[in-house]
Amino acid sequence: MPFIEWSESLSVGVKSIDEEHEQLILLLNDFYQNIYQASPYEKLIKLIVGLKDYTITHFAHEEKIMERYGYPNLPMHKKEHEKFIRTVEEFEARYTSGRLLLTLEVTGFIKHWIIAHIMGTDKLYSDFLIEKGAK
Repeated sequence: MPFIEWSESLSVGVKSIDEEHEQLILLLNDFYQNIYQASPYEKLIKLIVGLKDYTITHFAHEEKIMERYGYPNLPMHKKEHEKFIRTVEEFEARYTSGRLLLTLEVTGFIKHWIIAHIMGTDKLYSDFLIEKGAK
């Protein structure tokens, strides 16, 4: 059973962003499953780095779309993205140094942040971008 399931309630109405959100959820589900199965360190580090890298790519794409359409809350949105990336980088650094166990608590934090971000902050730009012609 997936840790998070994609549903239309998570859609922001912009196809490329929705597709990236779906991929992000798939990556998080894979990460969760491997933590749950107590996968080896090497596999978990690849997964957390992959999740972080994909998130950075997604955030850059999302911000580029918001910039293209003149979304007025872009600076605040970018700050949320930057804070999340710093947190995930901190998890990565603490894990690689042996100061953090990757637990279901870590995946729970990431899950909560992603859902809250999509349902809150991302939904705020949805109508704006659609009205401006983003598809």
